[in-house]
Amino acid sequence: MTGEYNIEIDSNDIGQVVIINDKDEVLLLLRSPDSHWAGDRWALPGGHIYYEENKKHGAARETFEETNLVCSNLKHFATQEIEDEQDKILFFYWTRDFKGDVELNFEHTDYKWINIDDLDSIDVVENVKSKLLDLFTIVRFNKRENSS
Repeated sequence: MTGEYNIEIDSNDIGQVVIINDKDEVLLLLRSPDSHWAGDRWALPGGHIYYEENKKHGAARETFEETNLVCSNLKHFATQEIEDEQDKILFFYWTRDFKGDVELNFEHTDYKWINIDDLDSIDVVENVKSKLLDLFTIVRFNKRENSS
């Protein structure tokens, strides 16, 4: 079943994708209240990458499964190890290149495009806020450099 960890095909690698629209807003998804992880909290699209799957492609696949958005030109910006029963490794990507309209799967109940400055107004999953702040420092710096 899509959306649930399957030990036979899912690795402990997790791809998370920051999708940025033309207003510099980030797409966040509200996890279902009965979710096995982070119920009723806002998170990035993404999930477990299959064994033998390219990490970037896995992150894009998971994002499509959860949002119906086709993402391209993903750029890796952070990696984080989580020591727990699965010893997960999170791979964070970002993109401005996406097509489609958001259609949520059963794992989520809502979505919103949010300005990075408004993150304190919602209950965001641990580590997401710090990763978004790090990313936007890079993105805003690069934007200024490219416009000079």
